[in-house]
Amino acid sequence: MHSRQPRSVLKQASEPRRDVLVRPYRAGDEERIVPAFNRIFAAVDPSFRPRSMAVWRWEFADNPSGFASFVAETDEGEIVGQYAALVQPVVLEGERATFLHGVDSMTDPAFRRSLTKGGLFARLGNAFLDSHGGRAPERVPVIWGPPVPAAWRIGKTQIRYVLVRHQLKLVLEHGELRPDCRAGRCEVRLEPCFPDDVAELFERCAPAFGVAVVRDRRRLDWRFCSHPEKSYRVLCARRAGALVGYAVSCTSGFDGEDGETIVCDWLVPADERGASAALLEALALQAASDGTRRVTVVLPETSHPWPLMQEAGFVVRPTRYLLAARVYDERYRERWLYRAFYYTLGDMDLV
Repeated sequence: MHSRQPRSVLKQASEPRRDVLVRPYRAGDEERIVPAFNRIFAAVDPSFRPRSMAVWRWEFADNPSGFASFVAETDEGEIVGQYAALVQPVVLEGERATFLHGVDSMTDPAFRRSLTKGGLFARLGNAFLDSHGGRAPERVPVIWGPPVPAAWRIGKTQIRYVLVRHQLKLVLEHGELRPDCRAGRCEVRLEPCFPDDVAELFERCAPAFGVAVVRDRRRLDWRFCSHPEKSYRVLCARRAGALVGYAVSCTSGFDGEDGETIVCDWLVPADERGASAALLEALALQAASDGTRRVTVVLPETSHPWPLMQEAGFVVRPTRYLLAARVYDERYRERWLYRAFYYTLGDMDLV
């Protein structure tokens, strides 16, 4: 899948000429990727918290579905850029396929400023994406994510990113949940990890989505139960012993707001209104117990939980995020993704 990329000479304005090689990740590169990540992001974000090697290993090396990455390396062995993505198995119109979710893309500003047309970020992005993109099932039809503004500006002109949507969020202020008598039909419990029958729940929900990232115990336990630094809470709703929905939450900041109860994942069949009501009630109680001001949910506004949550008292607010994609199959262009792609914050690396 990977091919060695040719060297190109990148002339520095104030330094001697240096060569940069764009190539696929090799085992051990993380020992230089993590310091580069911390150095580059600390220079542009005053609130940045350094990433530990434990978090890198959790997100990449321990990911049960795998990852892919290209790096930019100088002749001296310094990593000065990366374009990376997490592998995501999906159900795409009823068939198994693979998407890639872009994460941790970066370029050293010293190199970024001095490059010729296209730049190092564009070189990295195009090399990476063209090595993986193509029609399913042999290759990856969609590579997606919420790019930072600088990456979006370059991506839409140099890497053929397309805009899927300006992301909205749903917010429930303290005390605003509207009671629903159907909530009493289900029992909600806080679980230490995910049950085996969560895969059956996903299979029940999947036909309602044009495409969704697969939810099974292995992936969900990795995402929410094994993070080395963050804590998540798993709420499972059952009726007569059967799993009819779940929600994952954390107490965190999001989109410039602090002290919120964030709904990181939500999976409830459209016809299980009682399970939805019970989980929303449990989330509101959890937020009150934690002393947070609100419950925040990020979902596509085209998905079936959206109007249900509005009926329950959630209000729509804008976010600073947009969702973009590089599409390699004309059947799944941006308008189709806008209508058909079901995702939550748990499918991204924002919380």
